[in-house]
Amino acid sequence: MLNWKAIELVDIAIGIVGFFAFAFLIVTGVSELTGAPALGWALALLGVVIALGLLLALRRRMLAAEARGGAQVSTAWGGSFDEYRRRRKS
Repeated sequence: MLNWKAIELVDIAIGIVGFFAFAFLIVTGVSELTGAPALGWALALLGVVIALGLLLALRRRMLAAEARGGAQVSTAWGGSFDEYRRRRKS
């Protein structure tokens, strides 16, 4: 069974939402240039960009809470993956 950390799930969500933001940006631009209706695409892009901003804010909050002494959410201390596993077991 995979044991995901919360920050990893947020990072994956940022990647997925970022991909769709880029795709909607391209579709909106092409729709504008070709004269096709682009309002729906532009509103979808706005929603995805807002979601991306919220995910980035959540990630910053999680890392800030960890820096203040909260629960570890990342491997940002800079060690190797083996060192991370060793520390996690203790």
